[in-house]
Amino acid sequence: MKASFLSRKWHKWLFLVIGVQMCLWAISGFYMVTMSIDYIHGDHLVQEKAPPPLHLTTYTYPVNQVMSAYPEATRIETGNLFETPVYKVHTPNGIQMINARNGISLSPLARSQVKLLAENLYTGNGALASLELLSDNPPSEVQTRPLPLWRANFDDLWSPSLYISPATGELITKRHDFWRAFDFLWMLHIMDYETRSDVNNWLLRISATIITLSTLTGIWLLFYSFRRTKGQSASANSGGRFFRALHKWLGLFIGLQVTIWAVSGLTMSILDHDMVQGHDMSRHASLASLGSDQSVKTLSDLPPQNGVMKVALWRLQDQLVYEITRQEGARLYDARSATPLTITAELSQTIAASDYAGPGALLSAVPVNMPTSDTPRLSGPAWKIDFDDGRGTALYISRETGQITGRVNAATRLFNVALMLHFMDYPGNNHFNSPWIIFTGFATLWLALSGMILIFQSFTKAEFKAAFRKITAPGTTRTLTVLDSAGGLDNQITSPYGGTIYDTLAKAEIILPSHCGGGGTCGLCRVQYADLPPVAVEADRHHFTQHELDQGYRLSCQHRLAKDTAICLPEDVLTKTPFTAEVTANRKLTPTIHEIKMKLRTSEAFSYDPGSYMLVDIPGTDAAPLKRAYSLATPPQDAEEIVFNIRRIPAPTDQSELPAGVGSHYMCDLQAGDSVTLSGPFGHFKAQDSDNEMIFIGGGAGMAPLRAIIRDQLLHKRTKRKISFWYGVRNTTDIFYQEEFAQLEQQHANMTFQIGLSDPVPQDNWQGLSGYIHEITMENYLADHPDLTKVEFYLCGPPAMLKATRIMLKQLGIDESKIAFDDFGI
Repeated sequence: MKASFLSRKWHKWLFLVIGVQMCLWAISGFYMVTMSIDYIHGDHLVQEKAPPPLHLTTYTYPVNQVMSAYPEATRIETGNLFETPVYKVHTPNGIQMINARNGISLSPLARSQVKLLAENLYTGNGALASLELLSDNPPSEVQTRPLPLWRANFDDLWSPSLYISPATGELITKRHDFWRAFDFLWMLHIMDYETRSDVNNWLLRISATIITLSTLTGIWLLFYSFRRTKGQSASANSGGRFFRALHKWLGLFIGLQVTIWAVSGLTMSILDHDMVQGHDMSRHASLASLGSDQSVKTLSDLPPQNGVMKVALWRLQDQLVYEITRQEGARLYDARSATPLTITAELSQTIAASDYAGPGALLSAVPVNMPTSDTPRLSGPAWKIDFDDGRGTALYISRETGQITGRVNAATRLFNVALMLHFMDYPGNNHFNSPWIIFTGFATLWLALSGMILIFQSFTKAEFKAAFRKITAPGTTRTLTVLDSAGGLDNQITSPYGGTIYDTLAKAEIILPSHCGGGGTCGLCRVQYADLPPVAVEADRHHFTQHELDQGYRLSCQHRLAKDTAICLPEDVLTKTPFTAEVTANRKLTPTIHEIKMKLRTSEAFSYDPGSYMLVDIPGTDAAPLKRAYSLATPPQDAEEIVFNIRRIPAPTDQSELPAGVGSHYMCDLQAGDSVTLSGPFGHFKAQDSDNEMIFIGGGAGMAPLRAIIRDQLLHKRTKRKISFWYGVRNTTDIFYQEEFAQLEQQHANMTFQIGLSDPVPQDNWQGLSGYIHEITMENYLADHPDLTKVEFYLCGPPAMLKATRIMLKQLGIDESKIAFDDFGI
């Protein structure tokens, strides 16, 4: 009796807390299993027409000429545009499409061409209602897709839209109201109300745990209820008895599957997504550029074949290959000799070893035919490469193309089992629209709704009133206490409940640095919670190290004033006011980077930590100017002028609809004598006060704060700390301040300066280091470093470089407190 009493009590309160979410799971799950996934994907909106086989003789423009024009290309593949043969050239800056007969660029497509493509693709009866080029602020339904995109809206039932690439005319995706409903319900299902994609969020994990406990206590009560006598339930009315009996008997049949759903859902939420995908032990190497090679054969030189669907040129390891795809499969050919290329066991092991970043040794290469138990959703012949790392890691390399088609480990296998149980896909058909799951989903929906009714019936009004008094806070306002960096009181702000910390401060005329409009992307509006901080969101985790998160740092634009809160703000935010400066010089350092010098028009002392940044007012048509953050390139002692390195961000060529970088164009177009409004300085990126070695890794305009810190350390602090600066650019035209750092290197025995080119061109005649700068630093210095625990790292550069470098340092086991980074606020 005691066990049943406790189970009943726990079941009652647990379901009261989580019952609404369980109903949302049941409703969203029922919708998703009853709607055909192909219909949701919008396959009915476009014509299902296989492209005709290619006639390689029509591709008369030599591929090696394309390579010469685009040496940075990573892939060149065939295609057709309105029956015109084309090459699609994949570059780091996007895809360019050129005519395969004469080499003329076809990108971006004209509006009339996109209109014709959309009308030819659409199968509905409605007319094209609007055609819009999206260059920023995309709708949530394509927020994960790279911009720009053309959106073609049709005047038809369920508001269908087609999204088309402006570069190639390819259909990127389809959307309609049933997809939008699916996406909304998916958000409710995984409880990720921001990105609608994170299945590893803690809200889902906690809810799934509570649901698991609720279903287990419910099963216990269910079995106990069948032991009751008829007399024990006779007091209830006949309607109530029937309702309870139906709920009980349906629970007997469905309860076990609901428990399986809860446990499998909890399992999938707990398993880290990167580990399941095998990404945590992958090097994530960028695609190698093709370069310029005149020995590459033309398409007409390839062996004649029937039914060719596509030909692609890319680099496999250090070898240029043609990949010919036919309906029967794909085959590789050496691009220089046009001879067939076989993916041998040895080559597959080399490919796997270059991708694998874990501690295990490579064991074996075994030929398999997919699908296998490890790869139920893949097909084709492959090599299975096993590694001895304690978690059963295996890489699957296609025996046709040499590409990695799957990364599998123990977490992947457990996830696949949980997924099979969750979808009730016991035959392994890889879909979740089976009649059995539809029936079970309907029964579960009824069970959840009837359970909620019964739970509310089990509570008295007195119980609800007591609970309401406990959880309801009096009043609708909250107090935000602002402390200075020393912990002293600076301000107390009373504000309505629920506003963001950033907006609350702004209303009190405390303006935090920001230039993203509260989107959480610039990372500048930092605050430190003096008391228990809120749970970190994705934007916090991106911009702060774990050490900073533990210290209570959060982005003020991402958190709301839900209770009385105290925060600490740095002195520069509380005291700095705007002032003006006069431009004294503007010179080009490279084709895209300008050095801009300014003289301050202020009588106040101007001091800052090297590595700081200024906010610049960018005039515009709006009443309030835009603000952009730019790092200072010199320490304060260097001169009476301040110096910026600004990279001009142009608009895409021949695509006037897309804007150029507003801030960078304003700055780069300044002339001597112009006035500029500034505020600051601000920043947290600065040198630590220690005797540790300093390693600087940077690229592009990331030079600015690194240069300021290095010059301050060597010329003003006269430090004896060992300093090395590893600076990466694409080719020699992008190098600047080389003579300055060579002189510093000559004058200071503790200083070394290394340049690496990621994509040198032949006219560079480059004899130095080549590759990505983080890999160069690893191979030429860090790999043989005697003691990395006594090193501090300072990083600044493009987002991709910064991300790759931080991953590398994490794999090396570097303590996050020894890593400082400035990501341009991108």
